[in-house]
Amino acid sequence: MEGIVEQVRDGSTVRVYLLPDFQFVQVFVTGIQSPSMGRRAVAETVVETDLTSDDQNGDASTKPWAALTSVQKLFASAPAAAEVSYDPFRIEAKHFTEVRYLNRDVRIVLEGVDKFSNLIGSVYYHKCETGKDLVLELVENGLAKYVEWSANMMEDDAKQRLKAAELEAKKTRLRIWTNYVPLVINSKAIRDQNFIGKVVEVVSGDCIVVVNDIPIW
Repeated sequence: MEGIVEQVRDGSTVRVYLLPDFQFVQVFVTGIQSPSMGRRAVAETVVETDLTSDDQNGDASTKPWAALTSVQKLFASAPAAAEVSYDPFRIEAKHFTEVRYLNRDVRIVLEGVDKFSNLIGSVYYHKCETGKDLVLELVENGLAKYVEWSANMMEDDAKQRLKAAELEAKKTRLRIWTNYVPLVINSKAIRDQNFIGKVVEVVSGDCIVVVNDIPIW
């Protein structure tokens, strides 16, 4: 499908007008996740609790205000949205996508939908069959992480390119990987069949990295 990018929500989420119908859709880029832009907190609402029969809503009504219940007071005074902490490099990731795709003609290849019916797809420059897509560019520049469940919608060779790009970004500690510390894998065989440990990384659907809680001397 062809369209025009009208808004960049974050580095890996764009809103597109599909052509020629001008249908407005939001597309989550396949296989990756960029730092979230978060959302701002809403100021708390001040609620007057000492309302009497003399307090009227202007001259439109002469009926007294009813006293608020404790539940109503709680919901009225609570902020509408909680503040979400910002992720590092969120602005740079968004800007990276904006300067390359905002208000540009693009080609969208839909890969599937998630459990919430959100569109998951790849975004390419218009009529670009062999060039890099947005997914690979973000990962190569250390502005997005590889996401296994979403990447499973892609072809195997595309998944391998993404994994290789992320590995290289980790090695060079590029942007979001600035503080990356490689896991020290213990190659010593565990003699017992059962042990207690902590899952520290999900490599793929059938591969996990577990740290043994019992130190090996």
